[in-house]
Amino acid sequence: MLVIISVLFIVSPTFLKDRLQHLRDLQYTAKTGRSLFKKKAAAGLISTLIIVTAELMFYFYLYSFNETQMFFQSHINSIFNGNFLWFNLTFIQYIVISIIAVYILAIAFSLLAMSVSSIAANYIVLIGIQLPIAIFAFSFGFDYQYGRSGVFIWQNGWYQSATFP
Repeated sequence: MLVIISVLFIVSPTFLKDRLQHLRDLQYTAKTGRSLFKKKAAAGLISTLIIVTAELMFYFYLYSFNETQMFFQSHINSIFNGNFLWFNLTFIQYIVISIIAVYILAIAFSLLAMSVSSIAANYIVLIGIQLPIAIFAFSFGFDYQYGRSGVFIWQNGWYQSATFP
């Protein structure tokens, strides 16, 4: 979740600054300005990959002190686990799949943040559009990860905040 929040904060102002400085009309009339959109999108994706890599390196540095290397070849399915997986994954394979999923989610949120940044009129609108999307995504993530209702649940036609025991 912290990775996604940092990606949203870093990548969001990419295209908004041009709109606020009234440069979009000038950029789109020039031949080099039209290719600038692709260059900014590529720079946003590269910065996303750098941010995610740096944060994962820090998190795995902290995780290395847990001394869980002895469990890397252990399978995560067991009789004591409540839900069985289709694949017989080892712990290290589960970690690698989780890392790939973090990169995919970060790239998806980066593209979403850049697209919202290209249509938002100012920072307040940008935050107003991205905040509900992020809250919905995090509540879906909590629901998927913890098996409970997320941050907000739909009951009786209204979103209500859920309590976590």
